[in-house]
Parts: sequence; structure tokens; C-alpha cells
Amino acid sequence: SGTTTTTQAPNVGSCEKKDGYYMFSYNTFKRLSQAECKQKCQDFNENNAFCYGWTHIKKKNKCEILKAVFTSVTGVVSSPDLSKEECALSKESSCVIEKTDLYMTTDTEKMDSAADCATKCKDTSKCFMWDLDGGYCYTYIRVLKKSKGRTSGLKYC
Repeated sequence: SGTTTTTQAPNVGSCEKKDGYYMFSYNTFKRLSQAECKQKCQDFNENNAFCYGWTHIKKKNKCEILKAVFTSVTGVVSSPDLSKEECALSKESSCVIEKTDLYMTTDTEKMDSAADCATKCKDTSKCFMWDLDGGYCYTYIRVLKKSKGRTSGLKYC
């Protein structure tokens, strides 16, 4: 398994997305090789949606793109801007991780400060994003689960 490094974005203000948050879902593509799946993630950009990562299922020759869609909501602060590589909070040392399935979990905690929410994410292993909405901090944690026959990767690694 790869090593994870967490870095502070050079200009945190330019990495925040104000007045909205990301919703995550999958797009599935059939008859794609692993290399084509990885490329599909790199090229993916549709209507304010960005690829965060991908999983290739060898037996079915299927590609799952984990996409993030930005939804406008006044008063919500999200970070980082997932469309910018320089803003990525958590990266893998390898762009292709064998025998893994990529998914995410979330954690919620009552909190009033964007700075405190950002610190919580920074201090949480594999946290790649956070939202502050209505006095609650939502942190998003990347999970790479061992899974035979699947290979995963992140767009920015």
C-alpha cells in the first residue's frame, strides 16, 4: 500500500469554495482498460463535476469514477477546491494502487469556526475535504479498501 502525505495548500484562501459544497457519486463506464479508466478520470469534467478518483474492476472491465459535484448553497464554506491540483490535501505516493477499492466516509461534529474545521481535517489521517454548514463541520475521509481484482487511484497523486 502507498504512503499518504498531507500538505498545506500554498494559499488556503484560494483553495476555499464559498457558498456551496460537494456531493459525491459514481459514474460507471463499461469496456475500459485500467489505463483508459485512469485517463477517463484525468479528462473528466462535466457541468461543475470533477473526478476525485477511480476504480477499475478487472473481471468486468468496468471503470467507476468517483465524482464530486459542486452545489451552490449560500453560507456554506468548503475546502479545498477539488478542481485544483495545488489544493489537494491528501495524496498517495503511487498513482495506481493494486487490489483496492476507493470510497469515502464522513464525520460530523458541531463547530462554529471554519479555521477549527480546517484544523480538524488537517489532523485527521486521509481527510481530503471539509465543509462548514450551519454550525457543523463535515470531514471527508478517503478509504482504500483491500479488494481482489480491483485497482484504484486518485486524480492528483
